[in-house]
Amino acid sequence: MKKVLFFICLGVLTSCSVNKETQMDKPTKEQIEQYDNQLLKEVGENLIGDFPKLSTYYGNKFVHQTVRQNFNLAKRHNMVLTGSIYVLAGYQLFFGQPVDRMDKSGELNKILTSNLDELEKMAKINQRVKFLEDNKVIRPIKALAQ
Repeated sequence: MKKVLFFICLGVLTSCSVNKETQMDKPTKEQIEQYDNQLLKEVGENLIGDFPKLSTYYGNKFVHQTVRQNFNLAKRHNMVLTGSIYVLAGYQLFFGQPVDRMDKSGELNKILTSNLDELEKMAKINQRVKFLEDNKVIRPIKALAQ
């Protein structure tokens, strides 16, 4: 059987087999989980590489768990881009609470549950988090802000 490239839910390319009629077999649940796990590991490593204080403050395992939590949050709200997961996890790590619980007014939840496309959601989330931080509703963890 020949191998071809196939996109999975987070945009990672993986190989799958082709049968004689040249139809692609669907990737198995295990294949999807394997590639999701690899991609999420890379997101966590990127966060640690970009912000080394995260590893010192939380430890690598916690950073990776936070990435996984935010992958699940993003997935529940039809968001699959690794950049979105990176930003959501980063916000949780820097502000100490998940985005969906950060805003007592519920505005961030409204954005998450809206019918906006993912890039529009992220733009509005970024604006709202900046507003909350500027108005001292949320504050970064001091050890990470220095």
